[in-house]
Amino acid sequence: LSLHDALPISTTPQKKGQTMSVPYSFTDHEARAGHAFLVQRIGQAKMKKDGSFSGNPFVFYDELVRHVGDYSIEDEYDGDRAGTLAGAISRLEHDRGGPMLSAVVVNAKDLQVGHGFFVLAGELGLLTARTQYDVTGTLEMTFHTEQVRACVKKYGRK
Repeated sequence: LSLHDALPISTTPQKKGQTMSVPYSFTDHEARAGHAFLVQRIGQAKMKKDGSFSGNPFVFYDELVRHVGDYSIEDEYDGDRAGTLAGAISRLEHDRGGPMLSAVVVNAKDLQVGHGFFVLAGELGLLTARTQYDVTGTLEMTFHTEQVRACVKKYGRK
């Protein structure tokens, strides 16, 4: 078995309709396409005066990777790599002064963001060590909710 054979990423051309495993990294073009997709989806929601919103701004990880390429999530490793795309999109938006767009990317099974969302928030200086180690998770969930609201406020329908 060669190293090439052991890699889970297919390097053979795909027929139309076939999908590939999620890659280990994404191109700038894919990150920008993912960014545009999330902004479009968030645009389906509208912020209400009471801080809630109407419409559904949320995207599943598999929807995001399918949008940027013919990728599918087949196992937990693909899911982890899909999180790298969501993280790259959040970094792109953060560099522009915006909220973490990956706040709207959730797991289809439990409708939650991945752990990497909170790790990235710490790296970006948005979460303190005290928040990251909150055993109840209350502060993390509050932070996540605030990020979703910030996304809808910025990109939602007016």
